[in-house]
Amino acid sequence: MEFCFITSQPEVCRLIMSRISDETHRCYIQNDWIEFEKDIKRQDKKLDLILCDFQLIGVCGMNLFEVIRQTGNTIPLIFYNDPIPKDETRVEHWMGQNSAYYYEPFPQYMKAELEKINDIITDPSIRKYIALLQPPVPVGFEQYKKPTEKREIDLAAFRRRNQVSPVIFKLFKYMYENRKNEFTMQELSRVIFNKHDFFLKRKSSVYSYISRLRKYLENDLLIEAEIVRTAPGAYELVIY
Repeated sequence: MEFCFITSQPEVCRLIMSRISDETHRCYIQNDWIEFEKDIKRQDKKLDLILCDFQLIGVCGMNLFEVIRQTGNTIPLIFYNDPIPKDETRVEHWMGQNSAYYYEPFPQYMKAELEKINDIITDPSIRKYIALLQPPVPVGFEQYKKPTEKREIDLAAFRRRNQVSPVIFKLFKYMYENRKNEFTMQELSRVIFNKHDFFLKRKSSVYSYISRLRKYLENDLLIEAEIVRTAPGAYELVIY
């Protein structure tokens, strides 16, 4: 069998793939939409299953079931991190989606494959990394985790993913590394401008940088964090 993954979380899918792949199962990640179109049009060696990241629904701007059906194929498609179904009903949810969109019964020989995949993604050692099933932990975070009770964030990945400017990233990195503390406007001003004087002249700029950092945190789907105003002129970074 051949399984194709479409995802914004390749590290997570590699973990899932490592549990699936064997002599009878080949898995791969497809990150090129043109090549994906070729994959689903294949008639000689058809894909057996497509596993898609639920977060890509809004990005791709199309109904993947309909796209596949228009090729003349009815390749089973599941959203492996669909947050809607409960763990115990996820397999039936996946099967029902396919039957509804393809207007035909779901192939029963694939049910065992879906049950195996559901067992994998509900395994606590895998589940904690999967976005949308709960706030995800970055893959490999144990290697660089510092003594803290709070969830760790991959700072470099956050910067690349959001194309954060150097100044805002410096601000975020400082607040993150000292997140058990409360920050005054004067302290954050020194971090941003590397100066100790004329704070009042830069006060509006500090507010602006905090506001822009808040926007990055709000729009990032892979972490749960926010900057909280704890008192007039004082802030705290909270990681959930």
